[in-house]
Amino acid sequence: MLDSNHRGDHMDAYGQCWPQVTPKNCVRCKQPTDGPVPVHTIERASGPAWTVYACPDCGPLLTPGTDPDR
Repeated sequence: MLDSNHRGDHMDAYGQCWPQVTPKNCVRCKQPTDGPVPVHTIERASGPAWTVYACPDCGPLLTPGTDPDR
């Protein structure tokens, strides 16, 4: 919990922290992006699925479900 006097641009109007987005690398241009767009999910034999992300510029160029590396 943050100190009640703490004010920062990551706080909402109620004083609660916004969830932080972990930067992802774009599957097409390979650059890190703070606004990832999910474009594909890779299922695994065991464990959770893995989501492939694109940046906002490359996202519209990819068809959902496609993997440009295959």
